Amino acid sequence: EVINIRVAEQQLMDYVRRNDTSPATLMSLLMARAINQLHPDSGEAVPVVTMGANQRPAVHAPQACQSITSAVFLPLTDNIRHADFETQQTAFRGITLLQNDTDTMAARFWQSKEGSDRVDQLPTVAARHEAMKGLTQRTQTIGTCFVSYVGKANFGAAERYIREMYTEVYSAHALGAEISAIGGTFCISFMQLFTTDVYLNAFLSELKQIGLDYTVLERRPIRVAS
Repeated sequence: EVINIRVAEQQLMDYVRRNDTSPATLMSLLMARAINQLHPDSGEAVPVVTMGANQRPAVHAPQACQSITSAVFLPLTDNIRHADFETQQTAFRGITLLQNDTDTMAARFWQSKEGSDRVDQLPTVAARHEAMKGLTQRTQTIGTCFVSYVGKANFGAAERYIREMYTEVYSAHALGAEISAIGGTFCISFMQLFTTDVYLNAFLSELKQIGLDYTVLERRPIRVAS
């Protein structure tokens, strides 16, 4: 199911600026902390957030209409999970900067393209499905959940007619969040392939702990194809 959550843009951005972080990195940390709340004794199986990253600048295609994205992998390691919140924010921001450099993003782009080309060259649809199944399984072993921030919308004069905008995407992960911003509101689509409230409540408690007010607007089945 998907749960739509609204957070005031001004409040969130004030927090981000005060703490030298970014909306995507902050939400990734809150997701990791929420999972850690529920699994504090997971040992080496630490939460790893797969955070979407824009590859367009790395491949010199800033205006590309395609979704040219990669990922930054943010692990809540033992050293980070036992640190104070300020140190955790600094650690996640540092990991993001290290992984999000141009050379790394460009290399991941070409690696992804080569993999896609190999799948396209398979002779039957069944063979392609089987290949993608293996890719999905590998993705599930790399990360625990995903976070994707598509950025602040820019619809010009039409924006005054848009109150909220929620995005959804199919993911190999059972838990994740798609985030957009428009009309003074951060719109969070909290997506899960199950119906228990434990992860949702843990995430909402993390928002509350750092002083972010939220409103849960709607919950319904996920509508994207799988």
